[in-house]
Amino acid sequence: MYAAFSDGFNYYLDVCLSVSGGPKSIANHKKLPPGEGKEIVLVFFKIRPEAVTEENMRQIGTPIFCHLLPPGEGKEIVLVFFKIRPEAVNEENMRQIGYSHLLPPGEGKEIVLVFFKIRPEAVTEENMRQIVFIVSMPDSPVVALYYTVQRIFAPTLLKDDSWSQCVDPRLQSMLTELEASLRCVVLRTQDQSISPSASLAEIMTVEDELQFWKGCWNQARKKIDQERAKGFTEALEPLATAFRQLDRMELPEAEDVLETAHVVLDDLWKLDEFQYPQQRMEHLMEVIGKTITRFIQQKTKSENIWEGDFIEVEAKLLTCLGSCNKWIQTCERLTTLFWPNYSLHRWSGLPYRPVHISRFYMRLEEILNIRTVDRQLTKLLSPTEQAQLDTSANFNPFSGVNAVQYNPYTEPMWQAAVRQFELHIQPAEERVAAKLKHQLRNANLNTLQLMAEFKRYQEVMQRPAIQKALVGREGNPVISATRLCSQCSSRAG
Repeated sequence: MYAAFSDGFNYYLDVCLSVSGGPKSIANHKKLPPGEGKEIVLVFFKIRPEAVTEENMRQIGTPIFCHLLPPGEGKEIVLVFFKIRPEAVNEENMRQIGYSHLLPPGEGKEIVLVFFKIRPEAVTEENMRQIVFIVSMPDSPVVALYYTVQRIFAPTLLKDDSWSQCVDPRLQSMLTELEASLRCVVLRTQDQSISPSASLAEIMTVEDELQFWKGCWNQARKKIDQERAKGFTEALEPLATAFRQLDRMELPEAEDVLETAHVVLDDLWKLDEFQYPQQRMEHLMEVIGKTITRFIQQKTKSENIWEGDFIEVEAKLLTCLGSCNKWIQTCERLTTLFWPNYSLHRWSGLPYRPVHISRFYMRLEEILNIRTVDRQLTKLLSPTEQAQLDTSANFNPFSGVNAVQYNPYTEPMWQAAVRQFELHIQPAEERVAAKLKHQLRNANLNTLQLMAEFKRYQEVMQRPAIQKALVGREGNPVISATRLCSQCSSRAG
C-alpha cells in the first residue's frame, strides 16, 4: 500500500491511518463489509479498470473515509489539504502543501484531501475516529461526487442485499437518477466538441455508450451534432435494452443477446446519414466482450470447477466457450467480410478481434483441458495406482486461485499454478505412457482403429511426455495416428 503512494501521498495516508487507528487495525476487502458501515476505515477505489501505477495513480484512484455524507453547509470542515501550485506532489515539495479550514475557490482541481467533522464537536483522541471523515477530490467536485456515487454508494445501496433492503425504493431511484445526471455532466465537460474518440476511458458498459450519445443529443449546440447523436442513440437503444436483461439470464441465453449485438452493430455501422466512428466501434466491441466475460464469471462463481462432477463442469465450460467464441467470430466477420466491402462506410485497417474476451476464452480452454487431462489420466490408472501417484491432489495447486477471474494481473499466479499441476502429474503421465505403449503395440489395430482409441484420450495423447513415449520407428501406425489426430484437433480449434 505504501509503495503505491511514493509520490508523496504517503504523507496523507499516514494522516488517514492516524485517524483510523493505524495499519495494524485495517482489514482488506474487495467489497464494503455488511453492517452499518461503522467498521469502514478507508476505501480506495479506481475510477477506471486499469492497473494503478505511479503515473496514473492520481487520475484513476481516490480514497474516501466516510460512512455518511456530512450534514450542513460545510461548516464542519476541519482541514483541507490542497496544492498551491500545479505540480506533482513529491517528497521535496509535499510539506509545502497548503491547508485551510475552507474549500478554496475555483474548480477544485488543486484539492488533494478534505478532512471534515460530521458533528460540531471538538476533536479529541477519543472521538476522532467517529466524527472526522476524509474525502479526496483529485479532480472537480462534480467528478469526485460522480465516481464516489458510481463506485461506492450506488453499488452498495442498490446491489448489496444487506444494505438495499434498508433503503427506501424512492431513494434508490433518486440515487440512480443522480448517477445518470452526473455521468452526463462529466462526459459533457470532458467532451465539449463531441470528438469521435472522446471519453472512451469512461465507457465501460453499453449503457455508458448510450448515455454518452443521449448527453450529446441533449447538449449539442449544432443541429448536425444533435441529429447525429439522436441517430446513434436510437440505434443503440435495442442493444442497451438487451444488456439490461443480461444479469437475469442463464448462461445459454447469452447467445441471444450476442445475436442482438451483431444485428445492432451492423445497423449502427450502416446508418444512412452518419458514420459511427471506427475507434468507438472497436471500443464498443471490447466493452461487449468484457461484459460477457463478467456475466460468465458471475454465473460460474459458485461452481466448484475442480471438484464438481466432470460432465456438469464440462457442459458449463463448453457453453461459456461457445458464447465467447460467438462474440469473437462476430467481431471478426463484421470487420473482415461485411464492413470492409460496404462502400458507404468502409472498415479500414486490420480486422478487429476483441482482446479481453479472447484471452478469457483461452483461460476457459486451459481449465477444460486440465480437467479433461486429469479425468483421462485417472481413467487409465487403477485405484491402487491412483493412490500411489496421489492423483487426488492433482488440483491442489489451484487452491486459492479463482480460475475464471481472468485479468492480466492474475495471470502470473494462474501460470504458476499450472506449472505446479504439470509437475505433479508427471509421474502419472509416465505410468500411463508406458501402459499405452505396451497395449497399443501388442494390439492388432489398424490406423483407423488407433485413431478411434486416440480420440477417446485426445488430450492425454497430445501431452508431450505421452507422445515422446509412444514414438517408435518411422511409419509406425501409432505415430501416424498421433500426428493425424493432432492435425485434426488443431484444424477443429
